[in-house]
Amino acid sequence: MAVHRIGTGPGFHPNLEGVWSRLSQGDTLQFGPGVHVVGDISLHSVSMIAMQPGTASIRGNAVFDGNARIIGLSFEGRINVSGVSTLEIIQAQLRNPGGNLLVARNYSTAILRECDLTASGTTLPAFFAEGGSTIAVEDSRLHDIPFTGFEITENSVLHLTDSHIANCGDRPVLISNGAKGFLTRTTMHATAKNGISVSKGGEVQVRESTLWDMVSAIAVTESSLAWLIGSKIHDIRGNGIYANSKSQTHCTGSRFTGTALPAVGLIGTGTLGTLDQCGIDHCGNDGHASVWNEDGATLKITRTRISDTDKIGVATQKDSEAEIRDCELARCTEGLLRAAGNVMVRDTTFVAKSLDAAITVEGRGEAHLRRCRLNDSPIDDGPFGDRNPLQKLESLVGLSGVKDEVRKLIAFAEIQSVRKREGLAISGTTLHMVFTGNPGTGKTTVARIIGEVYTRLGLLKSGHVVEVERADLVAGYVGQTATKTSEVIEKALDGVLFIDEAYSLAAPSGDGPDFGREAIDTLLRAMEGKRDRLAVVVAGYTSPMRHFIDANPGLQSRFTRYIDFPDYSVVELREILARMLAKDGLTPTPAAEVELTKAIDHMYRDRDEKFGNARNVRSLFEEIVQQQARRIASTSEPDRAALQQITEADVPQQRTATVADVDALLARLDAMIGLDGVKQEIHRLVDLVRLNERRRRDGQDPIEVSLHMVFTGNPGTGKTTVARLLGEIFAGLGFLARGHVVETERRSLVGAHVGETAIKTGEVIADALGGVLFIDEAYSLVEKSDGSSGPDFGSEAITVLLKAMEDKRSRLAVVVAGYTSPMRRFIEANPGLRSRFTRYVEFADYSAVELGQILSSMLHSHHLSTTPDADAAIAAVINDMYRNRDERFGNGREARKLFEALVQRQARRLAGGTVAGQSSWDTITSEDVPGTERPAMVSDIDALLTRLDAMIGLAEVKAEVRKLVNLARLNERRVREGQSPIPVSLHMVFAGNPGTGKTTVATIVGEILAGLGLLARGHVVTTERGDLVAGYVGQTTAKTTEAINKALDGVLFIDEAYTLLNDGSQHSFGQEAIDTLLPAMEANRDRLAVVVAGYTDLMQAFIASNPGLRSRFTRQLNFADYTPDELTAIFVRFCHESGLELSLEAHDAVHRHFAELYAARSADFGNGRVVRTHFEQAIERQAERLVNDPSASTRLLTEADV
Repeated sequence: MAVHRIGTGPGFHPNLEGVWSRLSQGDTLQFGPGVHVVGDISLHSVSMIAMQPGTASIRGNAVFDGNARIIGLSFEGRINVSGVSTLEIIQAQLRNPGGNLLVARNYSTAILRECDLTASGTTLPAFFAEGGSTIAVEDSRLHDIPFTGFEITENSVLHLTDSHIANCGDRPVLISNGAKGFLTRTTMHATAKNGISVSKGGEVQVRESTLWDMVSAIAVTESSLAWLIGSKIHDIRGNGIYANSKSQTHCTGSRFTGTALPAVGLIGTGTLGTLDQCGIDHCGNDGHASVWNEDGATLKITRTRISDTDKIGVATQKDSEAEIRDCELARCTEGLLRAAGNVMVRDTTFVAKSLDAAITVEGRGEAHLRRCRLNDSPIDDGPFGDRNPLQKLESLVGLSGVKDEVRKLIAFAEIQSVRKREGLAISGTTLHMVFTGNPGTGKTTVARIIGEVYTRLGLLKSGHVVEVERADLVAGYVGQTATKTSEVIEKALDGVLFIDEAYSLAAPSGDGPDFGREAIDTLLRAMEGKRDRLAVVVAGYTSPMRHFIDANPGLQSRFTRYIDFPDYSVVELREILARMLAKDGLTPTPAAEVELTKAIDHMYRDRDEKFGNARNVRSLFEEIVQQQARRIASTSEPDRAALQQITEADVPQQRTATVADVDALLARLDAMIGLDGVKQEIHRLVDLVRLNERRRRDGQDPIEVSLHMVFTGNPGTGKTTVARLLGEIFAGLGFLARGHVVETERRSLVGAHVGETAIKTGEVIADALGGVLFIDEAYSLVEKSDGSSGPDFGSEAITVLLKAMEDKRSRLAVVVAGYTSPMRRFIEANPGLRSRFTRYVEFADYSAVELGQILSSMLHSHHLSTTPDADAAIAAVINDMYRNRDERFGNGREARKLFEALVQRQARRLAGGTVAGQSSWDTITSEDVPGTERPAMVSDIDALLTRLDAMIGLAEVKAEVRKLVNLARLNERRVREGQSPIPVSLHMVFAGNPGTGKTTVATIVGEILAGLGLLARGHVVTTERGDLVAGYVGQTTAKTTEAINKALDGVLFIDEAYTLLNDGSQHSFGQEAIDTLLPAMEANRDRLAVVVAGYTDLMQAFIASNPGLRSRFTRQLNFADYTPDELTAIFVRFCHESGLELSLEAHDAVHRHFAELYAARSADFGNGRVVRTHFEQAIERQAERLVNDPSASTRLLTEADV
């Protein structure tokens, strides 16, 4: 057992090669100070030590077998232990940026004491054990590991004792395939993913340890087992412990605090979790509950205290079971226990305002109580759940008529039950109902109570309520709707199916085939075939619901019971507000009571047919709370009473901001031109944050502040600029770490292939963490830009985004922006978006004055001044710009365009003349202002009108065209005289029978519009239904858009346009063409004239069928049938164009014939086409005559020919 010294100086070998041949089992390699490069070596029972700990560094990879030690060395490379071997590593530092630190295989053992373990590879675990091996780490540190810390598999064992693990890029501990892990008195924190992952029959025991700052502390899957004993888990971004797939987790004497998702979450049949003598507080605020089990999992809780969460204490979902014994549940905002499964509770205390506030039973759930207490009062033993549904109904504000209807239903059902017991005949009663009324009147709440009532009366087995809307029933392809609706019905069996806004099932979607009817048919069959197991309640606005039911005999026969929910009265609205205030511990002063009454009176007085009732009261309540925050934020050290008091100034008042650390940022915001409403919203937010700071100091819970916002308004209104400033404000308030803004749009989030969207969206979200994710034109995520019918992955982006907004809400603010109406539809169409985006900021169009200020700021920043004449001309242009704005007005962008036009025109002016002094270059004159002159009328307008006049007949048409020309010429004069032009619509309806010259006139009109400077080219693109409409979903939009693009700067002529209306077939895509055409007419109104043509009556019906058509087609040209004289004149013109003449007798015969045709004409008389047909027949008859008479003139048509 020799000692071989490696190093410099007497008695040392300079390197390992000098002693390699002499090494024997039991020898020791002793290394002197410095770096020793050993390469790849294999040692059999040979130890490696430093002469002085910490002075020698080894570089290389070493394989050990037998028994050996490494002491005091810094080892940079991989260590392998193999076979039935034992390697002890003491007071060493292990590093290996290229891969593993240590690998143990084949029943080997590695023991590490007092070591520093760091900097392993990016794709391999720092420590890996397989094949029944053991790794034991004591009193050591594992830190700054880019990938997994310990991966223990194949029946191997990990011991971590008195050690510290921090900053792992992946999971610190991974146990799988029958392996076991034992963590004792160990700390673990700052990891990117789960702390300990156990899978595939693995087992872990965590004792007297602390875990924090990670996704989930312990994840147990695939029939694995985890023990948590005397340990603490806190400040976790996910679950404390998560178990699924027949796994088990047992927690004893441990504490959970500050987990974003449930402290313990159990999923799946066969999964078991137990909690004994544990404490759980402030857990699940970002999830659903502090403790959660679902899908058949079993939960057992004993001698445990669960408290202080913004959500629910314990939630047991359907098909799951829970047993709670000797516990205390307290201070959980949304309830202490929610049972949708089977829950047994014994010897447990609930601390809450009331039993209903403490316990909720949902769907098929059951909660059985034994020897329990509410605060200091005993609770009756027995099942809790469907008791007292009438008391719940009676406790609702107002709804006297609704309550009467429900009482009648109960009385009827009870009598029928008695008659059935006595063997008497019973009358059938329908369980289906129609709820009508405005939103916010309690329809959904009453539907839930109805479910409980039906169960109590034995009419339904469960009485649970499944709430759906159109999107939950209707799919996008043939046959899918029936499947989707059937799945919803199956979930609702033995309970109530509540369909909100049910009339939308019969409303056309406007963008292709609609499958709402398929959902109705599926629903009707279920209502009949499963009437003993299903109650259907349809709800919505009164008038649409009546039309919906009356339009379908099947619905009429099945829905015979109506309950109308009237608007709340002033007194009832005031009571609702009082309850909201009381629930949050807020008390109004007498003066505030007066102001509150005034506010409710005003709300009620101004209500319309879609009044939001309690929803409007909720909005008022939130405004009051915000205004209270503003007021209190301006006072110093308010006491508890002040925080609970609502004063007159809070109903509502506007105050200045008091958040001192963001004053400079707010000053920058206030310095922006316009945006008064935007500034107010940001100030309110800042004040609410300051109030929360004071509430925390006083020991009160803060009012929740959502960082997510919706910015609505036209482009160029400063949305992006405000978003950037908002990020800085959030950072200044301490909400976000960096406050940077990542600006994105659809193409940066949505991929072209399955799975690509999730990756792209996830990458963008990762970039935005710690700051603001700004999504411009967010509604495009549900609107395909190319109009194609293939799969769209925008919804996948939304799903990924929603999860991130929930999971990372403390690290991410999402701002979605776009035009107001599309953004509202975008948010309202998705419940997940509605629940997360509760703060809207409207960016109004700039006023003309504000646009002028923006332009002045641009000129000033470029050291440009304006003459008085230029100021007047600029003001006129801006006023004209503002008056003629539409719903997509560019605001600041328009001011930017005007600035660029001024500078370009100034440059052209100065380049063409002699500059008299430097001052000319920094001055804008009236000559530089665009719009002070217009292009002159082209000289050929009169020639075009002459061509029009030369057409036979059409007196009314010619008069209308001349009116258009005269209006354009008048506008030229108005502009020259400094007046604003009168708006001229280029879109027209040509109404009349065929053959009246509509296509010819459209060609002339196109040339005239070009000659007037209203269109750049004036060409005509002639189309009909077949050129616009395709046969599959989505293709029509593309086809119509292609036709529109061809017609830009000219005329799009659509013949027989009325055929675009629904033709009664199952799939008619004409409406999709109309929906594509209308926005294009608006967006391209300076570049496109649309002329729709067809029979008079049908065209009138076509235009009247759609408000969008009526508002855009305001000019109609009527093409009257040609008279007999005009028909004859057309015939004569055909003759002259063909070098023929009519004899007098032939002329008279033609006139007589056309007079007879005119008198007998039908509604679809062909006019010029009829003349063309008779002319061609006359030529044929002349040819027959000339064959038999070679001497006759070929230039003459005789009476015999006609």
